[in-house]
Amino acid sequence: MISAQGKFGQNKVSFVTLNYDRSLERYFFRRLKAQHRYANDKACLNELYQLRFVHVYGSLGDERFIEHPYGRLESSPDEVRRSADRLRIIREETTEAPYLAQAVELLKEADVICFLGYGFHRLNNQRLGLSDRATEDRKTHRQQWFASRFGITDAEFNRLTIGFHDRFFNLINTRQYADENDGALEVLRKLPVLG
Repeated sequence: MISAQGKFGQNKVSFVTLNYDRSLERYFFRRLKAQHRYANDKACLNELYQLRFVHVYGSLGDERFIEHPYGRLESSPDEVRRSADRLRIIREETTEAPYLAQAVELLKEADVICFLGYGFHRLNNQRLGLSDRATEDRKTHRQQWFASRFGITDAEFNRLTIGFHDRFFNLINTRQYADENDGALEVLRKLPVLG
């Protein structure tokens, strides 16, 4: 998952994900619903979707959580077909990923970009324009980039981020990526991602 925060000073959080599931949205929906007294689910969903969620390769289920594409014992052939039609795989052409342009735009507009659980696959890096984004921002350093890298060694991280590795260092050359054994939560706790 990649999360991008801010749009030139606005405190707005957006999530760009390469995962199909809507577990993050569902989690936020359930927490909002439990902590606030909404008149109905529609009011809660309207609040939830003040945040942007972009699923680059499509998603399972719908934005209103009416369809439950996983966790059921039986699905009709039509349900399976509908779910499959919404999904794209990494090897398919970029034109098959309708949300890719939205993801690239969110990354371009962000003040803070935090890569959580992102594997830095070469093709995803290329499609998201990470080298181009880093080159455009290299002189101004307007954006801050952070990353988790659970299970990725220093050598692997250097190799996977060729072309934009220097964006994970701030102006005083302090690295802004977590240790190999740190997960997403540790990144958010140890690094100044949230301010």
